[in-house]
Amino acid sequence: MKIVFDTNVYISEALFNALAEAIVRPAREGFFSVYVSDFILAEVRRVLLKDFKTTRRFASLTTKRIGRFSRLVPTSRRSFQTLLDPNDHPVLETAINASADFLVTGDKHLLVLSPFQGIVILRVGEFYRLLKASSLV
Repeated sequence: MKIVFDTNVYISEALFNALAEAIVRPAREGFFSVYVSDFILAEVRRVLLKDFKTTRRFASLTTKRIGRFSRLVPTSRRSFQTLLDPNDHPVLETAINASADFLVTGDKHLLVLSPFQGIVILRVGEFYRLLKASSLV
C-alpha cells in the first residue's frame, strides 16, 4: 500500500491529534510505504514555524523524522485545472508521481476530487477505519 499524507496530517500528528498519530505510526513501523515531496516537507516546516510558532529545532526534527520513514518523490509544480487552491497542485502531484493508492488529507479542495487518476483521497478518520479493518491500528 502506497500512501501520501498531506501537510495537515503531519501537523496534526506532530501537535494535536492522536488519530493522526495513530495512522502515521504504522508507516513509521514499515507496515506500508509513505511518499513525500520536498514541497510537503517545506510546507510542514513553514506551517510549524509561521502558523504555530514552534522552534526551528522542533520544525527541523519533525521534517527529518518524516524523511526517515518516507520515500522522496520529485514534483515539477505541474498544474491541474480541477484544483481551486494552487498549493494543492504539488500535493496531488506527489501522490501521482508515487503511484499512491491513497492520499490522506483534511483539505476539502482535494477531498472532492476522490478518486483522482486512481488515487483514493480520504480524511484521517476514513483512513484510520481502513487501517483498523486491516488490523494495522
